[in-house]
Amino acid sequence: MRVMTSLTELPDRGHQRTALTFGAFDGIHLGHQALLRRVVALGMQLDAVPTVVSFWPHPRQVLSPSAAPPLITTREERRRRLAEAGVELFVELPFEEVRGLSAETFASDLLVRTLHAAAVVVGPDQRFGRDRQGDGAFMTRILTPLGVTVAVAEPVLDDGGLPYSSSRIRAAVEAGDVLTARRLLGRPHRLDGIVVRGDQLGRTLGFPTANLACETALVPKNGIYASWAHVRGVRHAAVTAIGTRPTFDGQDRRIETYVFDFDSDLYGQPFSVDLIAHLRDELRFDGIDPLIAQMHRDCEASRRILAAEA
Repeated sequence: MRVMTSLTELPDRGHQRTALTFGAFDGIHLGHQALLRRVVALGMQLDAVPTVVSFWPHPRQVLSPSAAPPLITTREERRRRLAEAGVELFVELPFEEVRGLSAETFASDLLVRTLHAAAVVVGPDQRFGRDRQGDGAFMTRILTPLGVTVAVAEPVLDDGGLPYSSSRIRAAVEAGDVLTARRLLGRPHRLDGIVVRGDQLGRTLGFPTANLACETALVPKNGIYASWAHVRGVRHAAVTAIGTRPTFDGQDRRIETYVFDFDSDLYGQPFSVDLIAHLRDELRFDGIDPLIAQMHRDCEASRRILAAEA
């Protein structure tokens, strides 16, 4: 997948046409994935390049930073998920470059004249342009006379009849309900980062952990989670603790993962954790022995859960 981060980077592509959609695409959840499949299918049908136009930072981080939600995916994971979905061109524009465009200029100038759109897929209830002037009906009215196919997607609903949405995923993750988040995402919620050196406390307890300097903004509530750890492209069963370690009067919040049957130096290495199930809340124990006993039970519980889907 080619990535362009400014309109000035767009090469002279002649008039190679695109089939595109646009939006924040935070999470690449099942609703997003349905939209992307439509784009890829139109690309094949029209001999056009499947394209996504998005923005960085997230528009809400620019328009109302104090109220902006934590992002579900890192910038790198979003790109990776789009490529896996079949997107061949990703135009990731600085939001400041487009925030002042009228809906008509966004549609006719940016999408058609600059990106040579042969087809545009608009999400359900999607708004665009200055002051959110445009919607699917507006896009159809403006672009159909230009010979552009405009498809306004229907909402994609889950088994409960509710639409897939990034806000629902955020609420689930923040509550520690990683099972619901997984159902909406179509995959486990992932924490990405780098392993950093801790205080070696886990090792003294018999559970050496990888301390994650987390790059993912959306971290669930404190607790213990069955998880898959991804190390150098290999998946390992694990258990992850998120919290302040109250038994030791900890203050700073940490993400620590104990990788089962693993003994290797991970400091400075990229490290990802897929959260599979919430095992329990974080607790304060009256001493080290009851803590260690509970840690053994947590590991057994995690192994049972992960064995069912290995």
